[in-house]
Amino acid sequence: MKVEKYVRVHVWTECARVLAGDCVDQLVYSMVANYLAPATLSFSPSELDGQIRDGWVDWVKTNVPEFAKMMADGAADVRGAVESAIKVRKAEIDDEKKGKLSDEELARREVQKNINADKAHVNAVEKKIVQAVSEAFDGTVPPERFMGLVEHIAKEMGVKLPDSFGFDPLTATKNDVMALCMLLFKNGRIEALREMAARASKLVAALDAAGLDAA
Repeated sequence: MKVEKYVRVHVWTECARVLAGDCVDQLVYSMVANYLAPATLSFSPSELDGQIRDGWVDWVKTNVPEFAKMMADGAADVRGAVESAIKVRKAEIDDEKKGKLSDEELARREVQKNINADKAHVNAVEKKIVQAVSEAFDGTVPPERFMGLVEHIAKEMGVKLPDSFGFDPLTATKNDVMALCMLLFKNGRIEALREMAARASKLVAALDAAGLDAA
């Protein structure tokens, strides 16, 4: 592995020499091995050869002489300057790639971005609802008072509530139960979920033992 790294540095140095001249000899090994070569060199380990990456040729031609001069002048934090310049060029390349995307792809990505944002918002709101309801039902707010508050808020906002809302065990379907379980799971109500699972297991076992249909 070390031999390959030495070869990589040598290949980069000779490629950069063609573009920037003999000033490359002013650069220290660690700077080339850890920063310049990884960022700008396309290297083939099997061929032990390479070339400066597309999009980096002019950068090497312009920046390497500057880095070499900084080294020769004993400037402070040359490594920081190299890292910063590489970061800027990578961002420019990313922007250039984005500019080549079709209008359809850009539109698709924007739609997907909005969908993800909507999902994140819904999840955040659901989490707040679960937390508020859990705190209210800990004994802070009587159930009838809680339901009254919900109805009052709905009326103030002009939202019509269904005749029966919330989780009704008399009319709940399998999907309703699964939705409730997923809501508890997504919002971190693990203890409540465990308690529900434990009690459900006991009830189903009792039905099975009695030979009754639990459907």
